[in-house]
This record gives sequence, C-alpha cells and structure tokens, in this order.
Amino acid sequence: YMQAISQWFQRKFINTELGTLTLFLVVLILAFWWLSNLMIPVLASVVIAYLLDRMVIKLNSWKLPNTLSVHLVYLVFLGLLIFSLLILLPLLWDQLSLLFNEIPIKIKKAQGFFTELSARYPSYISNTQIQSWLNTFQSNFSQIGRNLLTFSMSTLSKIMTIVVYLILVPL
Repeated sequence: YMQAISQWFQRKFINTELGTLTLFLVVLILAFWWLSNLMIPVLASVVIAYLLDRMVIKLNSWKLPNTLSVHLVYLVFLGLLIFSLLILLPLLWDQLSLLFNEIPIKIKKAQGFFTELSARYPSYISNTQIQSWLNTFQSNFSQIGRNLLTFSMSTLSKIMTIVVYLILVPL
C-alpha cells in the first residue's frame, strides 16, 4: 500500500513542473509566514512605489525630465505624509478629545429628556424604567471605557509599528 502511494507521489510530483511549483509555493508561503513582520514594510513600499511610478510616467509624458519627475513626485509624497502626521493627526486627536468631553453633557441632556418624557406620559414610561435604563447604560458605558483603555494599551505597540513603517517605507 505504501509503495503504491510512493509511486503515485513520484509520478505526480518528482521531476515535474507541478512538483516544482508546489515546492516553490510552499517555500514562499513559509517564508512570508516566518518573515511577515519584515515583509509588510517591503510589500507596502512596493505598492507605494508602483503607485508613485504611475505619476512619474504621467509627468514624463508631459515632457518633464525623469529626474525632475521623480524628485517632484517624491517631494509631493513626503509633503502629504508630513501634512498628515503634523496637521491631520492632531486635528483627529482634538476631535476625539472633544467627543469624550461632550459625552457626559449629552448623557445629562438625555436623562433630562427622559425625565421630562416620564412627566408628560407617566402611563407609558415610569421613573423606575428610566432609572433602570440609565443605570444599565452607565454600567455598560463604564465597561466600554475599561475595554477602550485595555484596547488602547494593547494597540500601542501596533501604533509604534505603524510609525516605524511610515518612516521606513518612504525611504
């Protein structure tokens, strides 16, 4: 039985293109798996270089010299990257901090709205129901806050990795 399997394997995979392709794909997949942390910036660099090359080709079609086109595209790319890091990222951070500062105010407004709703329509919504909803919301909100803190601490290393990629990939 083992001899039949061995003969089939030798017929199908040894000294054939299929065997070579299979071996090549297995080695390639294992290399990507083992070197994934090193390969991600390389692959990102290849994709960015491909996209930037299209712009260089377009500038060359407008009769600009190749060296000038490459320098111009690279400067625009670095300018956009620096703009994103120095202007857009702080704006996003400010907006997130404003959002978190506004949440308690919005909760108070919602509490006042539900209290007023309970006063207007006591047969539909009671104060105990509203208090139960608010207590549930507050306990869930504090749990969400704890989860966000845990998530942010665990993603700090990933953020640092992205910052390293942002520096290495353009180079």
